[in-house]
Amino acid sequence: MKDIVHRTGKMLTDLGITDPAQVAGLFAELRAEFDRDAAAVSDEASWKAFRDAWLGRKSGRLTQVTDHWLKPSAPELKRAVGQALNELKAQVEAAVEARRKAVEEAADQAADAAARYDLSLPGVHRPIGTRHILRQTIAEIERIFGAIGFSVVEGPEIETPYYNFEALNIPANHPARESMDTLYVEPKPGQPEAPPMTRPGPRTRTARPLRFSRTQV
Repeated sequence: MKDIVHRTGKMLTDLGITDPAQVAGLFAELRAEFDRDAAAVSDEASWKAFRDAWLGRKSGRLTQVTDHWLKPSAPELKRAVGQALNELKAQVEAAVEARRKAVEEAADQAADAAARYDLSLPGVHRPIGTRHILRQTIAEIERIFGAIGFSVVEGPEIETPYYNFEALNIPANHPARESMDTLYVEPKPGQPEAPPMTRPGPRTRTARPLRFSRTQV
C-alpha cells in the first residue's frame, strides 16, 4: 500500500483517473495507509514524524494531494476530489490530535511511575530458605541455659579412656567398658596401650572443661 503514498506526488491524469467514480477508491487506499501510520505511533518522536508526514505544509500528504490531485484536475473531477479531500483532512486532523493526547497521557503515566519508585535504590535482599526447626530448637535451648550461667562446649568424637571413664569415676569393671556398649578404635602405632574409643555420650564433653574450669557446664 506504500504505492499510494508515492502516487500523491503525481497528477490524476498520470494515474489514469478520468472518472469521478475512480476518486473514491483512490482516497480509500489513502485512508487505509493513514490508519496504519496512526496505529504505529508510540511516542512523541513517532507522533511528530506522523504529523509532519500528513500535515506538513511543504511535503505533507494532504499538501501533495491538494497540489497534484485537486488543483490541476479537470473540472468534472474537482468536486469529487475536493469532497474526498475535505473528509480525509478532517479525519487526519482528528486522528493526529487524538494520538497526541494518547502519547502525552502515556508519558505522564510513565513519569508518575518513575517518581513513585526510586529505581536507583539497591534491591532488598531476601534470604532463601530458613533454619531447620531442630536447629532453631537447639539454639533456643542454648540461649536459655546460657542466660542462667551455663556454657556450650565442643569435644572430639574419638576420646581417650580417661575422659570416657576414669575422669567420670567409672570403675574398670563397669559394664559400660565392655565392647558391647563401647566401640573401641584400633590405636595407631606409637599410641598408648589403652585404645581410644568413640564418644559414648555427652558426658565426656563435661569431663574436659571440668578439669580446667569451675564454670557450670
